[in-house]
Amino acid sequence: NIAGHSTTQLSVTVTLASPIISQITPATALPGQTITISGSGFANASAVTIGGVQAASYLVVSPQLITAVIGAGASGTVSITTPGGTGSKTGFTIGAVPAISYTTPLIFNQDQAITTVLPVNTGGAIPAVVPGASTTITGSTNGYLDGAAVTALMNRPYGVTSDGGENLFVADYLNHRIRKVVIATGEITTLAGSGTPGYGDGTGTASGVRFNYPAGILYDGAGSLYVTDQLNHRVRKIVIATGVVTSIAGNGTDNSTDGAAGSGSFSNPMGITTDKAGNLYIADFNNSKIRKVVIATSAISTIAGTGAFGYADATGISATFNYPAGITFDSGNLYITDQLNNRIRKMNVSTGAVSTFAGNGTASSADGIGVTSGFNSPAGISADGLGNLYVADQGNNKIRKINIASGAVSTVAGSSTSGNADGTGAVAAFNGPTGVFSDQSGNIFIADQGNSRIRKIATTGYTISAPLPAGLVFDAATGAISGTPTTLTATTPYTINGTNTLGSVNAQLVMSVVPAGPVVASFAPLTTYAGQVVTITGTDLTGATAVSFGGVNAASFNVVSNTSITAIVAAGATGIVSVTTPSG
Repeated sequence: NIAGHSTTQLSVTVTLASPIISQITPATALPGQTITISGSGFANASAVTIGGVQAASYLVVSPQLITAVIGAGASGTVSITTPGGTGSKTGFTIGAVPAISYTTPLIFNQDQAITTVLPVNTGGAIPAVVPGASTTITGSTNGYLDGAAVTALMNRPYGVTSDGGENLFVADYLNHRIRKVVIATGEITTLAGSGTPGYGDGTGTASGVRFNYPAGILYDGAGSLYVTDQLNHRVRKIVIATGVVTSIAGNGTDNSTDGAAGSGSFSNPMGITTDKAGNLYIADFNNSKIRKVVIATSAISTIAGTGAFGYADATGISATFNYPAGITFDSGNLYITDQLNNRIRKMNVSTGAVSTFAGNGTASSADGIGVTSGFNSPAGISADGLGNLYVADQGNNKIRKINIASGAVSTVAGSSTSGNADGTGAVAAFNGPTGVFSDQSGNIFIADQGNSRIRKIATTGYTISAPLPAGLVFDAATGAISGTPTTLTATTPYTINGTNTLGSVNAQLVMSVVPAGPVVASFAPLTTYAGQVVTITGTDLTGATAVSFGGVNAASFNVVSNTSITAIVAAGATGIVSVTTPSG
């Protein structure tokens, strides 16, 4: 001050905050599988442990996201150590694939109720649900209304994703909004978008927040959604906790320019996925290209497609597509629904090699292996992390499954006829499904666009390779076999598959249905002498090969019917009356 000055020494210590883990996805996994850990304060992580055991490897994707490969591991606590300390979260479980078996062979008697046959499972538990059963979570007619499942409305939802927990997020295409759906109740709320088509960043549902036909939607595992805003030709980001909407890629022009933030462009982007290593991949629909966006810089590059519409397998920008619509990432590869080529294409991200993974190019619904199968305008696609792809086969009104290892294509639910019906397999009906998302709990979620509904299909449970003999029932939720066989059946092999969220296993059994043994109900007269006729009544007497009285064969006998035999008593034949047939 005006009188002078003085100085003093200050000691300032900056303490780094400890990391905080908010979510582990999936919460149950196998050694060697990858989990996603989300939270905050993950920068400069020096260790990740799972159940007290070091992760086999881990990647710090961002300060909010780490992916880790489970080592030998154990159930228990997941911990992350940084210079700021250690953060932990309990509740992780090392699971197991099922290990089922049945008593075999099974030999049943015709028209006799069997004792229920149950599988023995010495592995991981199988949820008691019917695989392939479709249910409606929420939605009914076209419209816009937040609220309970029975009243809430959407307008032709296109894409769907999950936060890995209790909620779905939906790109509500004709409402120009992003909706949140509580899975357990079907309740819908609006997360972002005013409903007026256009372009505008902002927060939540404020009037200036605008989308223009949002299509693809992705959850990044760290609290944010990424949306392909189709007619704005942009990729938008939404922070779920705050509802803040920003644009991260695309300058809004309808073009195909590569470039840094603000200079790159798209043309009607549709599908979106991530490698969980800081990159987004976009199915750039009208450009017939596959684009890459580096999240940290917003830089856009073309990694496949010439930009001309056509069909050619090749490397990188020498390959051609015909309106790529959906895209997903699994184990270093992108899988793309090449919509007007009616094919599923595969791209190795490291080499850029593009190949045809499934579909023969004709518009059909044939199941088969690889290119012997058929699709009809496939739209959304999702990898379940367990070696399977699920496809919203829009033109066929079906949900299809592709086993990545074998290329086998099968139909999970739906028939070629459009409709709206819950049920199992072909009983279920869809109307141009576009979005599909498979979670780590064995569920498939579908944006059933033409019905303006969100549907769910279970994938866990039991399946059997062939129908059982008439009168027997297979319970797909428990694997139990019960009932009363009514038809004679030769020895037949069956394969029963049991699936949980971590994998599946097959069990073999053989079964036959044989005639029941004869039953002697009564005989008359009860007292007689040699040379007299005794009438025997009962069941399953046809084909009798022997009749005896007191262990002595009858002098002769005549099978009158399936329920009646007449026999002449031989000498010295007091005691038990027996009838023998080929079945007993």
